[in-house]
Amino acid sequence: MAPKRKNKRKAAVEADQPETKRSSVKDEENHDDEVPAPSRRSKRARKAVNYKEPTESLAGLKAPALEDEASEEAFAEEEEGEEGSLTVREYRSRLVKHDKELYKDPPVLPILNVEILPPCEEPVTRHAKTRVFMFPDHPEFRPNLSPEEVLRRGSFGGTYFRPIHSAVVGRRIASSEALQCMPAEWIAGLDKKRFLTSLDYDTSVNTYGVKCGGSLGMWESR
Repeated sequence: MAPKRKNKRKAAVEADQPETKRSSVKDEENHDDEVPAPSRRSKRARKAVNYKEPTESLAGLKAPALEDEASEEAFAEEEEGEEGSLTVREYRSRLVKHDKELYKDPPVLPILNVEILPPCEEPVTRHAKTRVFMFPDHPEFRPNLSPEEVLRRGSFGGTYFRPIHSAVVGRRIASSEALQCMPAEWIAGLDKKRFLTSLDYDTSVNTYGVKCGGSLGMWESR
């Protein structure tokens, strides 16, 4: 039997196709099982944070109107508490009066009746390898830095003990008053104006040379 002759027109078409197109089918077969790596980038919009405390010239600022009825209901429920206690409406007015950032609106009331526990009788230890502190009475609390180490690394850009107007206690707190509770050895040798009481965040003070953290209003309103 004579061999079957190949269609000349089909052979010519195949010859004219580029190499990449002819190999595309094989490439698809080889990559069918590959899954693209998920993006590590968050799609959530980032909000700019203002670290600078406002001036007293904004003290007369009026509180903006509440956005919805749900906010009014939240105020009403909170204001049914004990007589003489701080209400959500009063606390919100303190924040707005000094142009504080409202991270939550209505804001969350601070805990005013704080119980200071006596020191733990058992010694606090630190893991030699991980450098994590271990507290016998609260094993779930495992910080890897002490308060002294945090301050000496410039974690707050030198602003942590700056003078502020506290919405929690409803008055101004000077740097000297705030520093009275600090053990002297924690801040010994530090330039106080640069590392502790600076009015502006200084990235050169921060160990990593960055600005991080939230505003005072953000922490007070959450």
